[in-house]
Amino acid sequence: MLQSLRRAPHARYWIVEVVRTRRSRRGSSRSSSSSNSNSTEGFGAATGADAGLLKLVRRCEKELGEAAAERRRKVEAPGGVDQESRWVQFMKWASHLQGKDKLKLYQASLSPVPRSSEQRLWRQEDRDANARLRVLAESFRRELARGLERLDRVPDETLKWLGSIDSTKPSTKPFGRKQQAESMQRYSGYWERFLCYCVRIFPLGQAGAQKEHGVRFTDEQWGHLGDMIQQLDIVADIVKRSEEEAKGKEKQRQQQQQQQKKKKKKRHTDIDLHTDMDTDADDTGTDTDDNAADAGLEKHLTEPSVASI
Repeated sequence: MLQSLRRAPHARYWIVEVVRTRRSRRGSSRSSSSSNSNSTEGFGAATGADAGLLKLVRRCEKELGEAAAERRRKVEAPGGVDQESRWVQFMKWASHLQGKDKLKLYQASLSPVPRSSEQRLWRQEDRDANARLRVLAESFRRELARGLERLDRVPDETLKWLGSIDSTKPSTKPFGRKQQAESMQRYSGYWERFLCYCVRIFPLGQAGAQKEHGVRFTDEQWGHLGDMIQQLDIVADIVKRSEEEAKGKEKQRQQQQQQQKKKKKKRHTDIDLHTDMDTDADDTGTDTDDNAADAGLEKHLTEPSVASI
């Protein structure tokens, strides 16, 4: 089997069949046994060559597949009007993140899973990390709700500066709530993911975050991020202890309910047992009275009466 060694979808393959020609008439005087042995050796050699070629093709396919998978993991910056959208060109994401691992970028920016799905995580470390990020997301939602409540008391000039994408001039339209609730949830979700992203890359250090993720923090920003994470750890520990206490109380309450059910069941069993014993006693007394009455009647019938004497 031969391959053109081109990348997909331009890869082409050919099957090469080894044709064995008849032996010339010059060697017809040789014995049939030697002829068969020679043909067998030739077939074995051809088969070995095919096996080696097949191994080569498979190795080339494997290397091409690994190279394609590695290329898909890395951010590329092809450039050109026909390759990038205007928004990507404006934000310069492709050029800024060129060569970075897209899988690591994606995993670092994931939102925390809900509490109901948190117990499905396999490792305890993952569950603790998710609970920590969940506390951060809940805190952000509370702060966002407080800010939106006070939005009407902010001066219009300040809102215009907040709504501007240019740091040198204010916007003509002041900053405000989105008309649709879905838009508010979507944009607030982006901020939650950004905060989780910052918390996840903080252990890499300021230089490591810039090298692996292309994110540059100033010293002041990095210091504030460290203070926030320190407070987050304190609050996360408090929340974890309170949740464990709540689980312990709930477990204790369930155990008490089970004990009460067992006691109640045992009480009903004792009552049924006493009822059965009383019933048996009544039945025994009734049988005794009946037997005594029968004996007296029989005696009365067998003894001679005074009138008959």
